[in-house]
Amino acid sequence: MFKRLHPIKILVCTWTLLCARFSVSEPAQAWMDAYFPLAKPALEAPFGLQPLGQIFPHSAPRSIAAGAGQVLFSPHPEALHLNGKDRFGLPYSVQLESRPYTLFRADLDHNGQVDLILSHETYGNGLAPTHHLISLLFEADGRPMPFSAEGYFEIKAQGIPDLIDLDRDGRAELIFMSYEQGYWITQLYKAQNARWQKVTGLFAQQRFPLYTRFTERPNRQRVQPPGKLQFGVPQLSNADPTFVGQLISYQWANVDQSEDILLNLKAENGKKQSCRPLSWYSTFTVMLDHESGRQIAVLSQQTAMQSLLNEVIKQKYAVKLFGERDSQVCRPELLWASDPRRPDV
Repeated sequence: MFKRLHPIKILVCTWTLLCARFSVSEPAQAWMDAYFPLAKPALEAPFGLQPLGQIFPHSAPRSIAAGAGQVLFSPHPEALHLNGKDRFGLPYSVQLESRPYTLFRADLDHNGQVDLILSHETYGNGLAPTHHLISLLFEADGRPMPFSAEGYFEIKAQGIPDLIDLDRDGRAELIFMSYEQGYWITQLYKAQNARWQKVTGLFAQQRFPLYTRFTERPNRQRVQPPGKLQFGVPQLSNADPTFVGQLISYQWANVDQSEDILLNLKAENGKKQSCRPLSWYSTFTVMLDHESGRQIAVLSQQTAMQSLLNEVIKQKYAVKLFGERDSQVCRPELLWASDPRRPDV
């Protein structure tokens, strides 16, 4: 009996075969650049970031000024812990995967709060995404809002060329590229009010998303795909909820083997719904707001995430889902739960 392959693994294998077919030896980032449709001037002035060096699982704890005060980075072999306080003195905590991270900071959304960017390599082969990017944009009250993306980002010692300010309004945009059905698809996400909003339609004299055809040689010519093609491009925005209701139960899975957990929910209108956050990218995040502060945990931090999900169910907290990995199946990127006594989600 043959083992069923995960669809994302099939996609990665397909990209690897394409890479071999055209004898491409450059990194995936260089390969992607050959299909990047924006003119060079758009990238000549990347968004200004302050480099903060790197932090490793064996590094000593380190305090960095961001948000409403100081953020304490505490590396451990199993996790990277971030702790701080908001403007009201309430604590927040963030648990991330234990990795070597490159750190930056800047006020990405121009709201007066200094934000944080963390990045690590994926070690993907062929045309698999090269870097995992995590941002913590701080709200006006000093609480962090998480966002994750795995893509073809270029991380340099002095900054990230994929973070730009295309419309010159002082707010950052993130270039996010993906490949599907013979097309490179360029999307843009804009930082605003501590959220990343997906840009659709006309923006800075460009119409997003942008499409370029995959060919045997570099091709930056924009095209309009046939209307009959339906692209399952991920929607990563954490600005507008895709679901509002409650979490009724969940079923854990072996996420270390790319199995997807199951969330059973009930919408405000009483309709039941099941969702399976995609474990392959490890970007799914749970955030809980309650009287004693804010807690955030990513999927790789299994004990912490299960603890948060258990509390959400027990206390019947209000839940919102953000992001969508698949247009056919509910695969959210963020579950944001809040105590009814703090209805500020």
